[in-house]
Amino acid sequence: MNTPQTGPLPKPPSPQRSRGVIQQPLIEKDNVLTALESRDKHLFASQRQLLLGVIAAGVAHEIKNALNPVKLRAERMMMAHRTKRDVGFEEGLDLIIQGVVRCVEISNKLSTFAQPADVASFFPFDLNDALRDALDISNGVLSTAKIKVSTQLGELPRLNGNPKEIQQALINFLLNSKDAILEVCTKTHRKGGNITLSTATEGQVIVLKITDDGCGMSDEVKKNICVPFFTTKEPGKGTGLGTGISNSILQAHGAELLVESQLGKGTTVTVRFPVSGPPLKPQSTLTVFGRPTVT
Repeated sequence: MNTPQTGPLPKPPSPQRSRGVIQQPLIEKDNVLTALESRDKHLFASQRQLLLGVIAAGVAHEIKNALNPVKLRAERMMMAHRTKRDVGFEEGLDLIIQGVVRCVEISNKLSTFAQPADVASFFPFDLNDALRDALDISNGVLSTAKIKVSTQLGELPRLNGNPKEIQQALINFLLNSKDAILEVCTKTHRKGGNITLSTATEGQVIVLKITDDGCGMSDEVKKNICVPFFTTKEPGKGTGLGTGISNSILQAHGAELLVESQLGKGTTVTVRFPVSGPPLKPQSTLTVFGRPTVT
């Protein structure tokens, strides 16, 4: 009689899963991520174009202010040349050169800001420089509204990120402050207002603060300021995208956005960035009606 042999039974072959079954969800996921990335880039670009529309009139005003004394001095020099009078030839040329340089500077900064930002490009940069450029671009709008901007820019290490995106967020905050101040001016017949900007280092964090003496916000409005399409402005005057996109930009930089505000008492926006890189030379500025002067 034959005795059956004992031993481990052979394992049944495992079912082969089709590669297509695995790849299809991955392809669908990639398509969704690509669509979301495309949407975000479109929203960023749209909000940038809206900012450009708002500041274009201010930039035109700024260039006009720079060119008016150039025109007057050139006319005086032409008349002096015809009548052989001395009106300070070298001084006149210096004023003309300064005016032209100022116009070129404004145009270059606006042109650079208008170009699409490469959201994937992060590198060390000076937050103070980005802030000064944002002020320069916004200067015409702020000066037209008779807003005095005082800045205290402290000694900072370099920030790792995208300066054009940070400028977009900063300009949005500045224009929000401008609108809040103008609302107070409309209600109280006050002329102009004040914005204070400061930068400082606290341990391993760079702290940026933007404070205005505008109308302020209620607790309910403050809770919703980053919600897409939420706005308290009249139809046609706001999209509700600005602060939400600015917050997205800051989150991409690892930054934290804090907002303190009271109705009738103004608003303070605080941004806390993670530190990265060596310290830079300190800069202190005082800006009157939006024009920064380095001291």
